[in-house]
Amino acid sequence: MNLASLATLPNQSYLLTMIGGSLFAIDMDWVDSVCELHRSDMKPLDNSYTEGVMFYHFRRIPVVKTANILDLDSETSRDTVPCVTLKVPHGLIGLPVDKIVKIEKDYSGEITPIYRSILSKPDIPFLGLIQTIHGNAIVIDFQAALPEDILVSVFNSMFCVKDVFASNFVFNLGAAEYYADQKLVSLPPFHFDPALSEDCETVDIYQQLKDSMDFVAGVVPHINEKRGILLADLYEATKILGSVFEERICMRDFKKGLDSRKEQFGAILDNLDRDMSIGDLQQITKRIKSILALVKISSF
Repeated sequence: MNLASLATLPNQSYLLTMIGGSLFAIDMDWVDSVCELHRSDMKPLDNSYTEGVMFYHFRRIPVVKTANILDLDSETSRDTVPCVTLKVPHGLIGLPVDKIVKIEKDYSGEITPIYRSILSKPDIPFLGLIQTIHGNAIVIDFQAALPEDILVSVFNSMFCVKDVFASNFVFNLGAAEYYADQKLVSLPPFHFDPALSEDCETVDIYQQLKDSMDFVAGVVPHINEKRGILLADLYEATKILGSVFEERICMRDFKKGLDSRKEQFGAILDNLDRDMSIGDLQQITKRIKSILALVKISSF
């Protein structure tokens, strides 16, 4: 979105914050909530963009290094700071700030461009300036500050424990039993292809092919209480390989060293009830058989 179009948007609301001694404006469309961050309570992450993981409302949320993301020279090192949780693709991300100033509601003024030619760092992720009673505030461009490659790197780093038996991770699917023997946990991708039939309730499909499946603990994007991922064999559409609810993947009927011809798996992102039994899941798998039949296996 260019500055000309931004300047004409009426009644935009911004969260004003202090970061590194400067006043910044965050478009409220990005804001999920504001909480108090205790850095000493965070779990470390092996990722250059993050400080670690915080626990907020029973969720694990990665906390980014604000100075790195916004290309600032410094930021506060206090243990307890305000943290803005941002709504981004794949989930929520925490942005530590020095101070929450106020919410600038229904701002109808223009965004003044920041001319790159006068900046020492012309690629900084800012859209421009807005005038407030607290002074000029820099509007952050989060599409530039948090591009897709950084988001994928951050969220993938949260789930990187390899070769973990699923008996340590499985979710109790109501009447379903726990899968304890030789079951591993898989990492779904962040991108899905649109479902191939408008008549089916299936939301999305993804495909993958590997000579050997290296399973890791994984996060599932865009999952809520009534949605899950159903793993199915692309050659045997009625065969369930596993199912996913929240941050758990339950693998079953899986053997290491499968014939290479059958090491092709698809996943169906469907509206599944979290209390469904395995029998219910099998019925859903039969329903999506026609969808999987449309998948071009030769495209792997």
